[in-house]
Amino acid sequence: AEECLPPLHDLGYTHVLPQPEEEDWYYCLGKGPHSVGYHLHLVKAGSAFWERHILFRDHLRAHPETAQQYHELKKRLAA
Repeated sequence: AEECLPPLHDLGYTHVLPQPEEEDWYYCLGKGPHSVGYHLHLVKAGSAFWERHILFRDHLRAHPETAQQYHELKKRLAA
């Protein structure tokens, strides 16, 4: 993750925070003037955190109706 910090900063990610409950996960938030307006998660490949998220991704890919419901939920929560 340390190697990623300078390029992330150049892209506008101003807050790159290790997560205390998951040592293999960094949360990155862009709030700078050049921010693309997204947040990013850096995760160590092969970690338990990574495995859970890959399984979740694969489940959504295999179940498009569930993926649509998840999409709609995220939009409602963002509003």
